[in-house]
Amino acid sequence: MTLSQLIGIFFPESNPEVFDPNYAITVDRVDNPRNINDIVFWPPNTFIILFNILDYTDKYRRIVSPYENRNWDETKKNEVKLVKEEWVSSLNNIRLSKGANSFGPYLKKHLMFIFSKNNLDVCIYELCRREEFLNAVFILISASDSIFDNYNFVLDEHNEESLSRGILRRAFKSYLNDTNSKSGMDVTSYINSLSDNHTKNGFITLKNCVPQSGLTSNNITHNLTYIKPTVKPKVALSFSENKNKSKYNILVLPWPVSIKSSDFKRSNQKNNIEMDEYFDFFDYKPSCKIDINLYLKSLISTMEKVGSIDLVVFPECALSESEYKEIVEITEKCFGESSPNILSGVYGYDDDTKNSVNKAVLSFIDTANRYSSAEQRKHHRWYLDRNQLRNYNLSGVLSPDKKHWENISVKRRNLLVLHTPKNINLCPLICEDLARQEPVAQAVRALGANLVVSLLLDGPQMKFRWPGKYAAVLTDDPGSSVLSVTALGMTLRSTGDGHDPSRIVALWNDQEKGVEELTLKENGVGIVIETDIVQKKMWTIDGRMQEKYLVIKNHHKTIYEKSHTLDDHPKKAENNRTVLVKILTRMNKQQ
Repeated sequence: MTLSQLIGIFFPESNPEVFDPNYAITVDRVDNPRNINDIVFWPPNTFIILFNILDYTDKYRRIVSPYENRNWDETKKNEVKLVKEEWVSSLNNIRLSKGANSFGPYLKKHLMFIFSKNNLDVCIYELCRREEFLNAVFILISASDSIFDNYNFVLDEHNEESLSRGILRRAFKSYLNDTNSKSGMDVTSYINSLSDNHTKNGFITLKNCVPQSGLTSNNITHNLTYIKPTVKPKVALSFSENKNKSKYNILVLPWPVSIKSSDFKRSNQKNNIEMDEYFDFFDYKPSCKIDINLYLKSLISTMEKVGSIDLVVFPECALSESEYKEIVEITEKCFGESSPNILSGVYGYDDDTKNSVNKAVLSFIDTANRYSSAEQRKHHRWYLDRNQLRNYNLSGVLSPDKKHWENISVKRRNLLVLHTPKNINLCPLICEDLARQEPVAQAVRALGANLVVSLLLDGPQMKFRWPGKYAAVLTDDPGSSVLSVTALGMTLRSTGDGHDPSRIVALWNDQEKGVEELTLKENGVGIVIETDIVQKKMWTIDGRMQEKYLVIKNHHKTIYEKSHTLDDHPKKAENNRTVLVKILTRMNKQQ
């Protein structure tokens, strides 16, 4: 593949003319790049081209395993800083509508080393054998990445001095317009890519954690990352106002607490797949409905114990569409613009495909200070085999002589990431999506989310079982804290292999404290996990250090329906929804 062919993959409509170091950039052309000069002026555009040169040729390893006498030394690191400073200065000039010749001398030099006329029709493998070319790639990759040091989508939106008020703002203009004009369950615009390329060939977005072992393309950068087009990232922003910036409290509600055999049914829908009689399909729909008053009491008990709630988590397929909507509406009524994020597995039925729906829905406070919601469909079908049917005591409703596939459609793979003011990057997964390494695992590792929450419909969350094994992989690379949550109703059913009913409904794994099983005590309705947001030094393979935010578990405790707060009210008030809402509203105002 030649350099011009690679550029054409990402920018097929660009003019193939060569780079002109004396080219003048204007605001108009930055927003609508028309040729190579316009394209490379915007750092994420240069990044996507150069990252793929290194990834395609495997030459990123040359930073730590260089050719003889070609070490990545302090001179090159200093050039990275100079190029970054020139690039930032140029971007600020454009932001202030100054325009003019916008390439500083060091930036010009290295862009010329790469995009000169003599290089365009040369194979990228051949180009990477040239010391001057490869050094320029490393310097520009590091410089474009450094421009985004400590950048926060959410916080920088309110910073008048931030590049987001000018150049960067265009990266999420559609998202801001969408969430300012409406709120509710139908948000469809997200920050998909920071670069201007056609996204059918990949995405550039922000990352957090950098793996501190191994040698992959994910070790190159601190801030920018490339996501292959097989998984489409959906980056959402939470503007929830919570004053304690160093704490992050998670309320786990492992509902439903009871699951019947009859909640699993053989499906008549075959998904238009011709399979022999060994295969079948099943549908799942919990018969145990959510008690909204119990939900409100759980929030009161949690607020009483830890003061504030940042995230509420329900397991896979815990709520119907209508139940989820009711949960969101009443939470917003109690907390307003400081409402916690709500993440739940939601089940339903697709009238078009005639299949069941299994998705994660995440609600967050948007720029209009109202709840917006984003969803992510499950990427892999669950199948129930003989061993699982026996363990979950389901052989009476689904034949153990068959393999039963979950009756859901597998649509475009998306990966939802929520950025919060507390520097939390929350990434949800659904059951098999944690276990199957392709295609989503590459995207999860590339994004380096510091908090991954896996919603399960599974047995006890014991360390030695599969969720613990796969969570440990993400805790090692890229360094995420991983929480897996299942329904109490499923852990209590997992007795077919002779085990006692279990109340281990969640599993936590982080870099500092390791793995821990979380048990819901008898008569408990939920578990609150108190975590600290800490900074940890991380290095890229070119030797740049940056402090990154990690979510480290501090403590957890069981939440009960009864609380001291409710003891101060008449017994009849405990089941009065209006009274419960008033109590929560008052508690929130006191924070």
